Amino acid sequence: MPGREPIEIVEIDMDYCTRTFGVGVCNASLGGPVTNKCFNTFFTCPVRNRFNKGVLTYRFVQPSASYPKGQTFFPCLKDVTQRAAMANIAGADARLDSLGRRARVTATFSDFTYHDRFMDKYQSERVSGAAQLSGVGYDPEDKGTFWTKFRARNPNYAGRPMRIITGYVDGGVLTIETTRHYIATDFNGPDNDGNVSIEGKDILAIADNDRAVVPRPSRGVLTLDLDENATQFQITPTGIGNLEYPSSGIAAIGSELVTFTRSGNTITLTERGVNGTQQRRHRQGDTFQLTFSPRNQRIDHVVRDILIEAGVPSSFIPMADWEEEAGRWAPTLRLTADIMKPEGAARLIGELAILGVTIWWDDVDQEIKFLVNRPNDLEQVKDLNDTSTNISVTKQDRDDARLTEVIFRSVQIDPSRGVSADNFSRTRVTVDAESKLPEAYGDTRIKEINCRWLNQGNDAAVRILSIRYLNRFKFSPVRYVIELDYKDDMSIADVARITSYRITGPTGELQEQLAQVTMRNDLISGHKLEVMLQQFQFDQRYGFITENTRPSYNDSSEAQKNRGAYFVGASGLFDDNEGPYRFI
Repeated sequence: MPGREPIEIVEIDMDYCTRTFGVGVCNASLGGPVTNKCFNTFFTCPVRNRFNKGVLTYRFVQPSASYPKGQTFFPCLKDVTQRAAMANIAGADARLDSLGRRARVTATFSDFTYHDRFMDKYQSERVSGAAQLSGVGYDPEDKGTFWTKFRARNPNYAGRPMRIITGYVDGGVLTIETTRHYIATDFNGPDNDGNVSIEGKDILAIADNDRAVVPRPSRGVLTLDLDENATQFQITPTGIGNLEYPSSGIAAIGSELVTFTRSGNTITLTERGVNGTQQRRHRQGDTFQLTFSPRNQRIDHVVRDILIEAGVPSSFIPMADWEEEAGRWAPTLRLTADIMKPEGAARLIGELAILGVTIWWDDVDQEIKFLVNRPNDLEQVKDLNDTSTNISVTKQDRDDARLTEVIFRSVQIDPSRGVSADNFSRTRVTVDAESKLPEAYGDTRIKEINCRWLNQGNDAAVRILSIRYLNRFKFSPVRYVIELDYKDDMSIADVARITSYRITGPTGELQEQLAQVTMRNDLISGHKLEVMLQQFQFDQRYGFITENTRPSYNDSSEAQKNRGAYFVGASGLFDDNEGPYRFI
């Protein structure tokens, strides 16, 4: 199309003070140690208690004859490489992290000399000398380069929003096709060739084990020794009680779990040696650590609380969607646990994922998604086949993930002793005996699950989770890697019905296979993409309790049949030769 040019834009939001040096609320002035006006960034501010955070958005594009009108763009972008996220469906893939594989983007830029007009509110005063205590002016373009100055003024770049925008420009007007959201994590360069790279990861990187722990470390410590029968004591430093502790709650002193009430810095213990822990003597200086202790709380709320405790903004968590999903598919999956010391947030969520939930970042919707391991409900199943969708299929078997037994341990004996196998009072073993026969696989493959989140005792949930896990992995899991045209775009967790000459039954006839997307990756932006899918666990018809006014099976619509429950006679077949429904 004449005049229409594709464009890729990298945007980075940096903190930028909304105030003006020495004006109004800002009481900064030149003199003494302050020899230059600030650059409106926190680390160049001489009166940081007056810093008022706003945003300055830097926009970078590749050198081109056509840019969008009305904004400032830096034509120094050289390359953008992206590594797609991969979801760990129900935490089932031991080779992936609990939150899957983080999406990653690396943008590479060239460095250049720069006059500072966009990034420095006082640029003209640098030239005249009014911005310097000495009164001597200078030309900013003669000092440093764009990226050396950017890095020096913004050492706190990590965690700031970073976006990759693709679209096109026509007549100076930008039309955006996709915007993918990340947070900046690393800055490298300039190197000897003047190249700079900035790396971004998806928002769940905030919850990585090396970045966030739950519960957060508490700072209050005992002012005196505490014997095993004491019920009241003081914590220090002064004022820490009101600053960091609730008026009542659950806490740990060493390996002892306690409940308490608080007034100021005075702690009153209402119960000691809680949940199997031992009452002990404690020393002056021991930490009074708040715990993360959900009590009979539904799994969606526990995941949300961990993420928020880890520092993930609640605006990224569509809680209404999460509650609808859990309310329909996991209403009785309620958790009770005591996390007594700070542990990696991602690790804790990984322990929850094994209970049958998937959490991933949608970089287009800019939301953290939550999905229960379940049959397809109202979602559309996309048909993919060799002809109409022109797919390219690669099939990958994973016999290393096949299972014959699940050993599920629950109810911790002592929460201070962690998740070792000998610290659980209940063990349930679920076996697929047929798979162990010499005529079948003839071996034993065991999955051990030590779960500290069902400490209230929930044998029904343990049984259901074990059966679902075993059903999913009693055969070698299969993955499909498929190249698609953009018109057949799919998202993580979508379900597809694959028909391909590479997938046949024993007689060689084509065999439809349901599979679920675990990864999506752009190959040629706007034209071709690659998806990885894994064989879908729920590949039969499942029953949903329906209204009493529902017509009989033969009189029901296809939509009703797909989301209903009908009973069939002894033959096991309906009039259309479809088999019976299953309940989960």
